[in-house]
Amino acid sequence: MKEIVKKLNDIEREIAIEKGEFILFAFILPEEAAGYWDLLISAKWADKNRKTSLEYFIKKLKEKLSDNELVKISRILFIDSNNFEEGLSQIRGGWEEGEMEFYGVSVKKAYMIVAPIQTLHFERVA
Repeated sequence: MKEIVKKLNDIEREIAIEKGEFILFAFILPEEAAGYWDLLISAKWADKNRKTSLEYFIKKLKEKLSDNELVKISRILFIDSNNFEEGLSQIRGGWEEGEMEFYGVSVKKAYMIVAPIQTLHFERVA
């Protein structure tokens, strides 16, 4: 999994340079996902045309990830950037979290590649 996360960090940086910064870029394993991961994405540039943004994002994933890595991704979910406060600072770097609730979803594990500091909403699950 660490190799996929490293590649996702590289993809995030490449896309941010080409399209603009992300507000949120997270790779999460929901409790009910049976081993399949979700990518959560929020960026102002992605809000403009979700279909085009999704096609672009899939193209970037296919360029960098192997077929075996791609099949581990269940969904790519775009979150409207208006759900986040303006001017938030981001934490960047791909840190790992485990056993938590993230925006109301129980998550086994999450790799936070880019996340807003003030709006980041997760709780440890005991």
